[in-house]
Amino acid sequence: FFSPKGVSSVFINTEKGQALFDRMKEFAYVEEATLEEGVVKQGNLMNPTTRPASRNEFYNRIEDANFIEDLKVGLQIKERIKSMLPAGVICFLKKL
Repeated sequence: FFSPKGVSSVFINTEKGQALFDRMKEFAYVEEATLEEGVVKQGNLMNPTTRPASRNEFYNRIEDANFIEDLKVGLQIKERIKSMLPAGVICFLKKL
């Protein structure tokens, strides 16, 4: 199964989880697969995510007096504009 938006995997480990899944699966397209088939595209189930080098710097500087002022997360104008636009508009603009 392929979707340009990606595919999510659900791994059920308990009877309670199975009961919950049975109640919600009518709201989604569900395709059953083996564990081996399911982990193929789920890299984090095989290996942990590589830790970015900037993470260490972030935690080393967290106690600095100007830490908050120096953060640039969420302040970029492009990301702020994208967050305000409907997804359909963004897809349309990317096609231009």
